[in-house]
Amino acid sequence: MTFGASIRYNLENLSNFNGRQARDSFWPYAGVVLALAFLGVMLAMVPEILSTFERVDTFIAENPELATVDRSAGQYSVRIEGSHPELFPDFTMIVTAMSVVVAVTVALLAAAVTRRLHDRGMSGLWGMAPAILLFFGLAIFATLSGQMMSDEGISNPALFMFGFANNLLYFASLIFLLVQLAGSSTTRPTRFGAANGDL
Repeated sequence: MTFGASIRYNLENLSNFNGRQARDSFWPYAGVVLALAFLGVMLAMVPEILSTFERVDTFIAENPELATVDRSAGQYSVRIEGSHPELFPDFTMIVTAMSVVVAVTVALLAAAVTRRLHDRGMSGLWGMAPAILLFFGLAIFATLSGQMMSDEGISNPALFMFGFANNLLYFASLIFLLVQLAGSSTTRPTRFGAANGDL
């Protein structure tokens, strides 16, 4: 299947969770969606990061006695005395934007991932684990970033450890899913349909 045909087929079947789908029709589409998701995350983060740099530069100019700036070849570091949560990036905005990007990405890939897993003889439900764990991770990060910006710092170490464990599970489930999506088609007929001639 050509690149254009892969994109067209998957867009036309966004709500079709039945049947099987070969690797050659899945990966071009998945690659485009993931590249656009990465671009979306970058577009969401870059303005806030640049705004943070501007706030820090302004703070340094207005409070030189509280800031130590080290500049050397290929290196720039700033150390500011005291607690200044107003200088942190707006993590709520970043997490919200990332959540929107993730939700759109999941919506665009859900049916294709399900059909690809069917082609491997597996239930499409296996594709849900990384998405669920990623949303949990974003929610935990939003909570922890709010605590980090307060004067008390992280007030719930158990939540931090839960977030760490969640991230480990997320990466493990994502690797498992990618291995399955990259595998060869099951050549025998399955409950999801006949073999599709995957390469």
